[in-house]
Amino acid sequence: MQLTRRCATWCVRGWRPNAISCEPATGSFSDEGSAFESEVWGDFAAMASAFNRAGSESSLTVRLRDPQALPGLDRDLRASVQYPLTLTAEREYYESQAGPLAGFLRSLAVFVGVVTGIGAVFAAMNTMYAIVASRTREVGTLLALGFSPSAVLMAFMLEGLILAMAGGFLGCLLSLLMNGASGSAWASLGEISFAFRVTPADLGYGLLFAAAMGVVGSLLPAGRAARLPLTLALRQG
Repeated sequence: MQLTRRCATWCVRGWRPNAISCEPATGSFSDEGSAFESEVWGDFAAMASAFNRAGSESSLTVRLRDPQALPGLDRDLRASVQYPLTLTAEREYYESQAGPLAGFLRSLAVFVGVVTGIGAVFAAMNTMYAIVASRTREVGTLLALGFSPSAVLMAFMLEGLILAMAGGFLGCLLSLLMNGASGSAWASLGEISFAFRVTPADLGYGLLFAAAMGVVGSLLPAGRAARLPLTLALRQG
């Protein structure tokens, strides 16, 4: 059980040890899916008495009116002997509370991404080799019309890129199904609830990764098509 004193005004007006204003607050709260929504709020004295934690506080959460005052607040807290507090950013605090679970999820995501990425590169390469084999006469026709081998190379690489981007777009749509999915993990002082968020930046990275796999996977097949001799390409087609 973690007891945290929340300041209802969500601000510290010009940090002084006795300037924190904590007022009773009741009602239904939402905070855009942040960790605060996984908490149970109640009267501090009543909760502390009910859980035999009277006289102790686990943390104090404040929000500065001016973010530029954060370094000064940190210095004052370090210099304060009466209030031995350690200033920690909210994101870093919950990451430390998540503990090994956060590292496990990151490692799992990296492992799955690398394995599936390697498999996707080989799949794209196999597909492009099949496309090149089925279009040998077309390649010969392009060369006969005066197109350079580099133009043939770029044409097949562009086709591989388009196919990879189509697959990446479909994968991004499927990833949206996980947006908002929640989970929980036991931390040192209680249970931490979390939710998966698919941000526009994540979708952008996914599309870039798909494009990179398409380019790498189509490079060798496109090079093979560009190196085909004209007479051999027309004869095989």
